Amino acid sequence: MIEVGRITGLFGIHGWVKVESYTDPLENIVNYQPWALKLKHPPLQIVELIASERHAKGMVVQLKGFESMDAARAIIGARVLIEKEQLPKL
Repeated sequence: MIEVGRITGLFGIHGWVKVESYTDPLENIVNYQPWALKLKHPPLQIVELIASERHAKGMVVQLKGFESMDAARAIIGARVLIEKEQLPKL
């Protein structure tokens, strides 16, 4: 798996989170689905994007199953991973 970003914080009260994207351009991170979140404790958690927006110098997203602030708080610091096969061929 390849790391393409990181969950950095909360955004609003409806479970949106800030994402530091390592893709170029930043918005490309949402094109790779599904995401696997690597938290401090295994296993990886597969998540589905509900919505996303460009915000300031990063991205904000809402993930299925994390629609509240409390639920979203649990994934702060998670690394965003995708399967290598999801990347376009060079």
